[in-house]
Amino acid sequence: GCGWRPIVDPVRSRERAIAELVLEMGARVLDVCQMDDPRSWIQHGAETFVGAGDAVGITEVDRLHPVHAVVVNGVEAAHVFPPAEFAEKHPEVYPIVRGRRHIPRPDQRVSWQPCFSEPKAADIAVAHYLEEFAKWKGPVLPPRSSMGVNDGPGFCECERCRRINGNRLNYMGSQHQSNTYHAWANQVIERVLEKHPDALFSFIAYYGLMEPPDDGKVHPHLVPNITFDRYQWAARELREKDQWITARWAEVAPQIQWYVYNYGATYAPPRVYWHLMAEYLRWGYEHNVRHLRGETYPAWSTPKPYIMQKLRWNPDADADALLEEWCEAAVGKTAAPSLIRFYAHLEEFWTARVRESSFLKRGASVYMAAVPQFYLDVLTDDDVAFWRARMEEVVAQAGTPAEQKRAAQFMQAFEGWEAVLLCFLGDQGALATHVDTKQSALKILPRATELFGAKTKAHVLAKTF
Repeated sequence: GCGWRPIVDPVRSRERAIAELVLEMGARVLDVCQMDDPRSWIQHGAETFVGAGDAVGITEVDRLHPVHAVVVNGVEAAHVFPPAEFAEKHPEVYPIVRGRRHIPRPDQRVSWQPCFSEPKAADIAVAHYLEEFAKWKGPVLPPRSSMGVNDGPGFCECERCRRINGNRLNYMGSQHQSNTYHAWANQVIERVLEKHPDALFSFIAYYGLMEPPDDGKVHPHLVPNITFDRYQWAARELREKDQWITARWAEVAPQIQWYVYNYGATYAPPRVYWHLMAEYLRWGYEHNVRHLRGETYPAWSTPKPYIMQKLRWNPDADADALLEEWCEAAVGKTAAPSLIRFYAHLEEFWTARVRESSFLKRGASVYMAAVPQFYLDVLTDDDVAFWRARMEEVVAQAGTPAEQKRAAQFMQAFEGWEAVLLCFLGDQGALATHVDTKQSALKILPRATELFGAKTKAHVLAKTF
């Protein structure tokens, strides 16, 4: 197997990166100065998952993660086969789509793939990676690069590709394309390894590449990156689907990467599920998952990034203890119990209640789109009232000036998505209200005015974050 190891600077510990992750509108919820106590630094000899980085805001990744990425991800085919260079010289490396050769525009980086069964495609790729590795600047880590396809579909439909791939859909409903891709990748990697025997490659297993090739031949220097929104583990049948595909990859790949969609800011209320995170991380490690990558874009009013990174360091950590630690650091010991109840109710809403909504009954998805808001099927006025009561307690009980400032910021963030929820509940109430007279219309006018104010407030607060 390939013995890839993380390179960790013990001075710039991951704890400091975690502290940076929990920014609240410019004020650190867990101040970096609180992390200067060595007892709060690395508590384990090495992190469990290598290169566990998320896109927080894309430009933040390197700054926030001093652990160097061991697996390089990304869409790569447009860089390996740039149309400006090869469209005229080697049009045969571009796909046949709906019976015609598709030559991408010079600036087109999505929705097309090379013809992986074309022999010239392997020659071009080998030349590309040899040139790239000749300029390799990583003196410690071995050369590594992405063999990812472009984002979107656009796989070749030539007779040769169709014959090799067979005429079937993969488990997510896309045309199975793994046979031609892995035959190409295996050939390219073998030739590159002749000069760079420690090189490591990765690819994102989505669209046509979601399942292993039919012959099971995945190069041991190629790490599959399985894309799935693992919040879906809240539903048993969706959890089993992700476990099934991960287990299939584990049979043919010595190491696996999970691409995770931990989205938060796009949901109202914020989507939190740290106990579920701990569960899927423990299971993943037992099934060859050694690398993590994904997208978070968190709602900055939650401890989700902090708990997430701590669990990635040690999936056996106590999620409840981590939540308590964060809440006490944020608003003080007196206000922390109310903030803990606030987040516990949020987690129960997302992991238990939403399970009964249509949001998780639409079948498995690579990621769960926040719109339409089917998860609000189970929202009640009592939920919103509970969250407001707890947040008011936090504001009233916060102690030091710094804790009061954070509590006020949490309230401001809450009021933003509270307004969204009130508008939703109001709209649902309006749909259920029969208006057939002037008197019945005047009766609902105060409520309509209130909802208009809530919608205006939501727009104003959204600009703040």
